[in-house]
Amino acid sequence: MMGAVGTIDFRRPRSALATADSSRRAAGRERAAADFYCEPRWAVEGLLDVQRFAGSVWDPACGRGTIPEAFKSRGHLTIASDLHERGYGPGGRDFLAWQPFGNEAPPVVDNIVSNPPFAIAEPFLRQALRLARHKVALLLRLSWAEGQGRRWIWDESPIAAIHPFAARVSMPPGDSHVAAKGGAVAFAWFVWSHDWQGPPIVRRIERRPS
Repeated sequence: MMGAVGTIDFRRPRSALATADSSRRAAGRERAAADFYCEPRWAVEGLLDVQRFAGSVWDPACGRGTIPEAFKSRGHLTIASDLHERGYGPGGRDFLAWQPFGNEAPPVVDNIVSNPPFAIAEPFLRQALRLARHKVALLLRLSWAEGQGRRWIWDESPIAAIHPFAARVSMPPGDSHVAAKGGAVAFAWFVWSHDWQGPPIVRRIERRPS
C-alpha cells in the first residue's frame, strides 16, 4: 500500500513554494530626497578606530555634521559643506562642479571623509581624489566595489583599505523620525591614500551601536 508520502503532490506552482516569487522584480522602495541618509556617530568612531588621519578633514556632504563632529572631537581641523541646507555647514556648495560662487576655489585639505549620495558616489570619489592631498574615506555599500564598471578603483586608484562592520549600520532618511536601529544593508568604509602601494588591506570595524 502507498505510504502517506506517496499521496503528496510535489508539483506545486513555483509561487506556492516561496513567500515571494523571485522571478518578479520587487517594487522599489522610494529613495530619500537627494539620497539624504544619516550615518550614526558610532560608525564614524569605528573608522577612527582602524585608520589614522593626519591634518585637516573636509566633509563636502556634511548633512547634520556627524563626521566633522567626530573628527573634531579627535583634535582635527574640520571643514563642512553641503549642496543643500541641512543646518550644519554652509549649503549651496556643489562638490562635483565646485562653482557655488563663481570662481571660489575649493578648500585645500589633507583628507576628505564623507557619506556621499549613493547615486553620485563614483564621480564623488573621482573629485575627492583630485582635491584631497592625502586620504579619502567614503562610507558606501559593501557591494559598491563589485561590477566591471568599477574595475578602475582596483586598477587605477590608490585604494588602501576596506573596513566592513561587525554590526550592520542603520542609516535612516535624514528628514524622517525613523530610529537608527537594525541595518538591512551591509556598509563599509573604503579608504584611498595617495601614497599607498600594493593591494588594499581589509580590517573589520568591531565597534557596535552604543
